[in-house]
Amino acid sequence: MTLSNSLISLQQTDLQLLEKKQTFVTLQNEIQSQGGLVKLREQCEKQKQQELEAKVEVARLQSELNILKSKVSEIEQRLYGGSITNVKELNAIEVEYASIRRDLAQVEESIPSNEKLAAEANEKLSEYSKQLKETEQDWKLRLVKIHGQAKIIMDEYNKMLLERKKEQSNITKEFLDHYNRISKSNPGSAIVKVDRGVCQGCLVKLPMSELNKIRLAENPIIGSCCNRLLIFSN
Repeated sequence: MTLSNSLISLQQTDLQLLEKKQTFVTLQNEIQSQGGLVKLREQCEKQKQQELEAKVEVARLQSELNILKSKVSEIEQRLYGGSITNVKELNAIEVEYASIRRDLAQVEESIPSNEKLAAEANEKLSEYSKQLKETEQDWKLRLVKIHGQAKIIMDEYNKMLLERKKEQSNITKEFLDHYNRISKSNPGSAIVKVDRGVCQGCLVKLPMSELNKIRLAENPIIGSCCNRLLIFSN
């Protein structure tokens, strides 16, 4: 096998290793998210908190409403009980009465909206709780499959690492070091072909002198355009 073919074979192996690694990471991410369970649990807790806050607010408003109603009743007794004979005192009480009535109206208006918020949160909580229960059941089965898939992938990955070690033994240190360095930033395209005078890595048209050099070279040439290893397309 020529040096060029050895490098191409190594690059194909590296691409397969990268694919295996990405698949493994995807499985690990799914394990961390527990198939959506984490998010569903967060949603359930959020709805519980919203329902609790709305109910607490309703209770506070109802308490305030009772206090205001009591004040209204007291003022009405004073206003219509005939005990007030001073005009100035009467005007002050009427102002206070109007203010309390406004507060009472606002509180009465606020209670239904908060009761609605509590009901909506409770409804959403029921929906999320149902989804959570179903997802928990599905996740148990899915987790068994994920662990099985992850084991197969890691076994294949380790075998391919051994294969890569064999492949790189056929490549000189100079070319291997350059290949590894370029692969870090350009995985899958450290060694590329030149087709119709254009580098297939960076798509730059090469000068004729460099094309002739690549065409006649026994080994890949480091391209002036992008530093990749270049071979001529037959």
